[in-house]
Amino acid sequence: MVKSRSLLMIMVALTVTATLGAWMYMSMETLELGAILLFAGAGLIVLGSFYIAYTRLRAERAGLPGEDELSRRVMEKASAGAFVATIWILTILIMFVVDSNLRPEHVLELAIVLIGLAWVGLWIYYHSQGIEGE
Repeated sequence: MVKSRSLLMIMVALTVTATLGAWMYMSMETLELGAILLFAGAGLIVLGSFYIAYTRLRAERAGLPGEDELSRRVMEKASAGAFVATIWILTILIMFVVDSNLRPEHVLELAIVLIGLAWVGLWIYYHSQGIEGE
């Protein structure tokens, strides 16, 4: 059953990659710097999910549990840090966007990508450095 979760994560990441590719192909003539940065950020989030699924699948093939107590704590710690980062990101975006001419959907896209990048970055950091005190 756990292998099916890891394979499901890989399938979802592939689906998101295909959707990103189709979205990028359809908007090929109107790509601005902001759109390219959003595509790059979303691509980094997908790469992070591939990495998480790959490490789980590799652990399962080695006979280890794909998700143990430490990996759950790493995810909890990364999620807590991403929640704090979400509050800061949204506060900063609100401060800079109040009197600008940016459309709300662009601000929302930027916020979602930044929050996802914060979570993936924190997960990679805690996964490689470990959790202090555990």
